[in-house]
Amino acid sequence: MTRRWRGLAGLAGLAGATALVVVRVHAGRLVSVEAPSWQCGTIDASAVLQHSYKVRNWSAEPVRLVAAQTDCSCFAATRRTSDLAGGGTGSVLVTFDPALANGPTRRRLVLRATSPVSGEPLQSVVLEVRANVIPRVVVSPLAIDFGEFDAVSGPRASVRLVADHPDDLDGLRATTRDGRLSVMAHRTAPTQAVAVVRVSQPLLGPFDTQLRLYCRGVAKGGLPVAVRGEVCSPWQPEDREIFFGFLRRQAGPQAAALRVKGLQADEITVARSDDRTIIVTTRALTASDQGSLVQVTVDPRRVPPGPLQAVVRVATPEHSLLVPLVGTVEDPRDCHCP
Repeated sequence: MTRRWRGLAGLAGLAGATALVVVRVHAGRLVSVEAPSWQCGTIDASAVLQHSYKVRNWSAEPVRLVAAQTDCSCFAATRRTSDLAGGGTGSVLVTFDPALANGPTRRRLVLRATSPVSGEPLQSVVLEVRANVIPRVVVSPLAIDFGEFDAVSGPRASVRLVADHPDDLDGLRATTRDGRLSVMAHRTAPTQAVAVVRVSQPLLGPFDTQLRLYCRGVAKGGLPVAVRGEVCSPWQPEDREIFFGFLRRQAGPQAAALRVKGLQADEITVARSDDRTIIVTTRALTASDQGSLVQVTVDPRRVPPGPLQAVVRVATPEHSLLVPLVGTVEDPRDCHCP
């Protein structure tokens, strides 16, 4: 082993004795951070904390420490750059503002050692903070499971929000991109609110989706709440959709059908689409045990071009079945036919 590497090994042994992590960098320069992971434990979201990381320069040359990047503006160095003399020690002061954090939280900041003359990067060290944050707004539950239910029931559930201060609920709203759900949020007290979730379009089969809650006291991207369940029916449709494929406008009205076993035509009280231009008819099949045939007629000249955005509902006094239409209506601007 050469004298240089024996020296490096000796430094590494010294670092182990003092519980410091030593990293070899370009041109033999060494820097280390004592306890690069800051463990905050359980803290309140309203607490703004500061912490000092101890840094040592093991080389004889000075280095410049640069707080290069962070995964969240809530965790940042109070000074972007600081110089560390050769063989010297220093500190990097950081601030952690957990105002919009919720539960177990981990944030990182990259500290880069560079040449104070050329700016050449020599080493990068990751500083982190870990905490269990008690949020400004407590939401319960964070997941809704409707289980199995019939399409007629249209189940609903509530999500409750409790805030530390009334201002934390400012801008309260709830959204979902899933057309099967409808959700509305409102205050019930200065520091309390509720979001009511309803399955407004219970399409047959399982679903696993989410809604998001927004207000001043939660993170910018909103707080997700999982919603799942399965829509069941005593009937047995041969498919979960009525397929049309590509509908050409010049072809005129076109029809597709869905066989539903167990559904008796004389019991049907509702057979319609949410689009009034779409005609829905039903008829009994030859054998009574074969159920009924639900036939849908679409006139592409009366329906907006693009994907079909319609649902067919068939119901009896006890049960209901929602079936989406699948297909694309020709756009006349794309048609080059004479």
